[in-house]
Amino acid sequence: SDGASGTTFTTADGLAPLAVRSIMQDRDGFLWFGTRGGGASRYDVKTFKTFTGRDGLVGDSVRHMFQDRDGYIWFCMQDMGVSRYDGQVFKNWTSKDGLPSGWVLTGFQDCDGQIWFGSTSDENGVSRFDPSPRLRSGQAPSSGQAQFTAYMTEITGQATFSVQSFLQDRDGIFWVGTSDEGVFRFDNRNFKTFSTDQGLPSGLAHMAMTDGEGNIWFSIFGSGVLRYDGETFTNITMDEGLNHSWVYGIYQD
Repeated sequence: SDGASGTTFTTADGLAPLAVRSIMQDRDGFLWFGTRGGGASRYDVKTFKTFTGRDGLVGDSVRHMFQDRDGYIWFCMQDMGVSRYDGQVFKNWTSKDGLPSGWVLTGFQDCDGQIWFGSTSDENGVSRFDPSPRLRSGQAPSSGQAQFTAYMTEITGQATFSVQSFLQDRDGIFWVGTSDEGVFRFDNRNFKTFSTDQGLPSGLAHMAMTDGEGNIWFSIFGSGVLRYDGETFTNITMDEGLNHSWVYGIYQD
């Protein structure tokens, strides 16, 4: 289409049915659309190809997608676990494989290459994935099984909450947005909580990103967006011109 108009894609074009929950572009330029109940659709500029549980995906409701540095595409699934796609087949992990919860809301790969998942869990909302676990002595793994290590309860003391978003800033500090307890910041030594007591408008921090100047941004359901400049939080709402108080995504072009 020309620059003045857009193109709408629907199920008639091959897009999976039901609501689109997440979008990503892989390193080959393909666009992926994760849906609630319809699997994931890949768009190659000409056609859509949809992957569901029948194709090997662990489930049909995709909450989040990301691609790691090895080229694998990861699917965080609602109430099912995670799937990894190598371009040909899916490999799946569920709570039976050590994942703290099958309800995985988000995931990312940190600057050291480790992969983290955020879940809805009564005990451990954050887990780290090690595809080839080794013994502390440096010996080869005692088994070929991948390993999940749960962290959140032992670090924060918080028991029940859902991890909604992950972020690692330019200093390597982890930021975790939750559905109940606000925002956590972890520098590998100390854990600090930012919640309504520290000026957050609510405890539900949905989406997180860092901009080119190093500011940390969070979408706060019902309260617009929050910007952290390293010292203070600034809440931006409809009073400042935001068109709605419920923000589901933030992106810098």
